[in-house]
Amino acid sequence: MRQRFGPTSALLLAGSPTVLLILFDPQSAPVVVTLAIALSMVGLLALRELEHRGRPVRMRSVWLVGIAAIAAAVVVEPRNSGDLWSYVMYGRILEAHHASPWVTAPATFGHDPFLHLVSRGWRHTTSIYGPAFVGVAAVVTKAAGSSVVAARVLMKSLFALATLAAGLLIARRTRSAAATAIVLLHPVVIVSGIAGGHNDILVGLAILGAVLFAMDDRPVAAGLVAAVGAAVKLTGGIAMVAIAVWALTQRSRSWSARFSATAVGALFLMYALVGTAGLSAFRQNHNLLSRASPWQLPRVLSGLDQTHAVIHLGLPQSLNSTLVSIGTIVAGALVLVLVLLARRAPSPVFGTLAGIGAFLLFASYVLPWYSLWMIPLVGLVPRTPIGRVLILQAATVVLVYELKFQGLAGIMSGVVWWSAILLSVFWCVLFIRAVCRAAANPVLVDA
Repeated sequence: MRQRFGPTSALLLAGSPTVLLILFDPQSAPVVVTLAIALSMVGLLALRELEHRGRPVRMRSVWLVGIAAIAAAVVVEPRNSGDLWSYVMYGRILEAHHASPWVTAPATFGHDPFLHLVSRGWRHTTSIYGPAFVGVAAVVTKAAGSSVVAARVLMKSLFALATLAAGLLIARRTRSAAATAIVLLHPVVIVSGIAGGHNDILVGLAILGAVLFAMDDRPVAAGLVAAVGAAVKLTGGIAMVAIAVWALTQRSRSWSARFSATAVGALFLMYALVGTAGLSAFRQNHNLLSRASPWQLPRVLSGLDQTHAVIHLGLPQSLNSTLVSIGTIVAGALVLVLVLLARRAPSPVFGTLAGIGAFLLFASYVLPWYSLWMIPLVGLVPRTPIGRVLILQAATVVLVYELKFQGLAGIMSGVVWWSAILLSVFWCVLFIRAVCRAAANPVLVDA
């Protein structure tokens, strides 16, 4: 029986369930959603183990299945999110209406043919994305014109091309078909990233490129690429900090200075074009707490979550914002601490994953597609403890958010809610343990 489950079977198991999930989009079918994501992860992990045992899948097969899955994700309607239409509107505000999307909200243009597609909660919100992405979005919307289908397909195709580019970089660097499959077929890539229509893979590609340039001893190129990632979303700046800190120990002060000057200078020039309004992401998300955040646990235990709490301590709801602020401070501190722990590693892979992972696991507001910032980079070290934790945690968050849209009620809703909280805490503990163990022997976790 074991012999029958070979590399080809594992590859089909890795790709098929998520493709079926996005094509048929089952409603009120939590068992189907859970099985699809779980089976896909079993296939990916099996590919990794089979390759380790000397039974690798063919690289050509991975690319065929990966391209098919990505193509399917491109053609479907955006899943469970309207972010893609916000991207389109911000691009149109810039290129069609000749205004600043960081100052002017989409609702200002009531007659725009795309406005009705933007989620109501975001129609009065200015852009939270950086100038690099909004500039690209303007090019896409210019090419699409007034066609809804063209805008959707072109925008998703941009994310698909970024995914394929990340897969190509991993394939060329590692020569590992299993690592390439993780980048191309992970559920967060297919379901949340491309099918969901999110731009976070652009950040992930930039971070991967910056790390590879740093490994190849090219500080200026690494700085430029890192700055582009941060100019898509400012959280991409975590990679800038990690590489600069690593270089102080593993390269030289002059190397770190050249990298930092290039990255900060390029980022400053890009944001100088839009002014301080381009920093609106911090203002828009400053008081939000997402369902997969470990900070939901103290919120529930204190009774601040009046829907799911068993015990009510009578605390004022104003403490919610205090809890979010504490989460933000703790996450930021952990990012810096873990980046410093990783500074002795031979390459910047470990430090960058430690910093981004700390944010993804401990921040108060994190969404599934944020994991795309690190999935390409994990392709360099998929068998390490820190890689395993991040791969599995990303799948968990995807599952939690997919189940959110299944119309669960009663006891099932409570089970999913509590499972999400406890699993988020579980992954935090495993992540800290993995980083601390790797910090003691960082040679074992580098590409």
